[in-house]
Amino acid sequence: MTDTVHDNPTPWIADHIRRFEETGGRPRPGVADLLLTTRGRKSGLLRRTALAYVRDEDAYVLTASNAGADRHPAWYLNLLATPEVTLQVGAATFTATARPATAAESARLWPVAAMPSYAVYRTATTREIPLVVVQPDHVTDLVPEQRILGQLEGLGPVRLTQGRSNLTQSGRAGAETAQHAWVLEAD
Repeated sequence: MTDTVHDNPTPWIADHIRRFEETGGRPRPGVADLLLTTRGRKSGLLRRTALAYVRDEDAYVLTASNAGADRHPAWYLNLLATPEVTLQVGAATFTATARPATAAESARLWPVAAMPSYAVYRTATTREIPLVVVQPDHVTDLVPEQRILGQLEGLGPVRLTQGRSNLTQSGRAGAETAQHAWVLEAD
């Protein structure tokens, strides 16, 4: 994919993409996010958007919520037509292959892939909001453990580390969920 990339025209997403690039891939505070580039199913143009993700072993898991709209987001329809995509996670950019999660994967991953707003989105639409599993094409493309240093208001220096956890998104202890979660540590 070496053509010109066209960013999502939605103003807040376009702003997020610009910030992501200007900071060398630093995600939003408290959110693991990435840039996804797909090939337009109708236009053939490269289309880029910013999305939150969780890790499931080597794969990146995305949620095609489209803010609870009754239609799938364009990026999801694009990757159904052409599953070869490009991801930018932090400063690393690599090719990957995307596919809808199976029913078993979705049942296992929804508890950790869902941000709080996704529960509202799921009740706002009649469509099933799909999860997408994106597998890097090469083992060498995997992004190593990410450490994000920052300053949170009133907490002083902190580190947000991607690591293993058996906590769900809501923080309740429970059955083993996805292999990776974000852990906040005070420095």
